[in-house]
Amino acid sequence: MAIETGQYDLTLLLLCNGYNANLEPRSVLDLALDRRAWDYLELLLEWGTDPKRVEPDSVLNTISSR
Repeated sequence: MAIETGQYDLTLLLLCNGYNANLEPRSVLDLALDRRAWDYLELLLEWGTDPKRVEPDSVLNTISSR
């Protein structure tokens, strides 16, 4: 929910206090990719979120065709 509402500091606070993003049913990395929130993506990866759980469509949808 912190990512959905754009609360970066709250996301960091949760991670610092032991929140395990890998326990969510859907990867929070998908949410960060869907929103193109690169700062959240970097933060989550630094804190050990498993990139193997990302849906391929989430990655493919980040491609921008000009």
